[in-house]
Amino acid sequence: MSEIKDEQALAEEELLKLAATQQVIQVGGRQREQDGTVFGWRKWSRSHSQREEEVVICYGREEWNQEQKSQLLSLVSWNVLSDTWWNKEKAGGEYSHTEPQQGEWSYRLSLILQWIEHLNPNILALQEIDYRKFDDLLQELAKRGYTGKIQKPKKKAEKQPCGVATFWKADKFKFVKEASFSRTQCVVLAWSCENDTQLCITNVHLESSQNQSGFDRRARQLNSALAWAATEASDATLLVCGDWNTSADAQLFQVLREYSWHGHVLSSVYEHPDTHQTLPVSHATFLVPGHHYSIDHMLYDPERLRLKCALNAFSKEEMDEHVHRNGDNCGFPSAFCPSDHIPIGAMFELLPQTDVTINQCSVVSIPIQVSEERKAELIAQWESLQAQRPTQTKGKPTPEEIAERRVYANAIKAWKQTVEDNPTEKELVNQLIKGNK
Repeated sequence: MSEIKDEQALAEEELLKLAATQQVIQVGGRQREQDGTVFGWRKWSRSHSQREEEVVICYGREEWNQEQKSQLLSLVSWNVLSDTWWNKEKAGGEYSHTEPQQGEWSYRLSLILQWIEHLNPNILALQEIDYRKFDDLLQELAKRGYTGKIQKPKKKAEKQPCGVATFWKADKFKFVKEASFSRTQCVVLAWSCENDTQLCITNVHLESSQNQSGFDRRARQLNSALAWAATEASDATLLVCGDWNTSADAQLFQVLREYSWHGHVLSSVYEHPDTHQTLPVSHATFLVPGHHYSIDHMLYDPERLRLKCALNAFSKEEMDEHVHRNGDNCGFPSAFCPSDHIPIGAMFELLPQTDVTINQCSVVSIPIQVSEERKAELIAQWESLQAQRPTQTKGKPTPEEIAERRVYANAIKAWKQTVEDNPTEKELVNQLIKGNK
């Protein structure tokens, strides 16, 4: 993994400003290499935290099913195309490539359910679910072993007719809590077969506007969810997935690669080197004629999860028939794929968490290699630094406040450098810092 910079080195507003920098010219990526990858992808893949681990690529639903194992966590994310938006866009002249019957919700729902049955993930994150359709969808998914919740709307339904919805296998997970924000939803689940290990699934459908306001809103929408996960689900393993409405070369993703954001250090499934021939990397996740964009992404905590499999939703034969043969004229929904997005997904192995556990009082249990005397010394140093922490104020910080925060960040950085050569002490220091965010 490339070196991660501490979020404390930047005030929150500075971090958001950096993440909101308008840099991408096209929503699906500025430039692409000859193999279809977004310019910069090879560099990112060489820095992937688990680049040395072999990842199985599942081409199509059959291969995906063959890799499903009880001890693996499987997650699929899919923007299924809201019936409301379909009808509005269709009335405006869009989706002329789709036969009218194939765009009807009853037709598409039947096909969506078939896809879900074939994929059969432990957890399913869907975007663009109409609020008026949710109960019927939940009823259908309950027949297939799922339960779930839809994002709570903050606007009247006529202004925002759809939201994100997260579903999980009722026999594998217990619901803990949920929070809804602008265009994001966090659902905390306890994984029954893994000693009730908690997972925080952050399901996103970020702002679609491609102007500066849109870049700023996407950064702030993601920031709200990450902040909640850090404070209200600090013990849970974080996964973030959905329709981000921007590509991996956006500055938002560069910040996620380079900075710890609210204490979260995340890796992208489709930046692992083994995924280079998948549709999300080499082509697109959103496909209508003349517009092929890679805007659906899945990120995870590499310190707690090991990536084992990545989904390429189409088999190689299906890719040739439905994508490559049609070139730029390729477009969905169709009788084959019921949405203008394709599903993305991954399977993960839970990593043993035997190093450090922290509660809200920063009581630490650490490996035996660190003596109790040294442990107490490091905790005392941390408490002393915490006493120097600048007070967080609302609104734009003053120049004096920014200066205070930088002094504090430099003190933290200097303290971290004192344990740089001792991996066990370094781990303890990092956990102390993370546990206080």
